[in-house]
This record gives sequence, C-alpha cells and structure tokens, in this order.
Amino acid sequence: MMVRMCGAPVVWRSTFQKTVALSSTEAHYMALSECVKEVVWKRLLLKDLGSEQTGGAVVYEDTKVP
Repeated sequence: MMVRMCGAPVVWRSTFQKTVALSSTEAHYMALSECVKEVVWKRLLLKDLGSEQTGGAVVYEDTKVP
C-alpha cells in the first residue's frame, strides 16, 4: 500500500493480510479496505491540523508485482 499527498508518498508498506481470502477478488477488497482506512485517518488528521481537504480521494488498485 502507498498513500500519496500532493504527489509525494507519505505512507508505504507491504504486509501480510490478517485473514485468509477465499478468492483474489476478496483479497483485493480487503487490501483496498485497509488503504481507505489509512486515507480517512490522514484526512481527519489534516482536518484537526486546520487543513481540511475537500473533494473525494482517488484510490488506485494495482495487482502487478514489480
């Protein structure tokens, strides 16, 4: 997972999922869910710091392994 703000990476990590997925689709949804939790947390942090973000966050999902 990588979270970028203003084009710069602010969070990046690779972890094992805590739950066994029964399909690749389920695994993707689980990974995206964790990513969205991180994005929501960052937006709330920015709001608390007085820099509230307007508009939606764009989340991309890529299954390619480098």
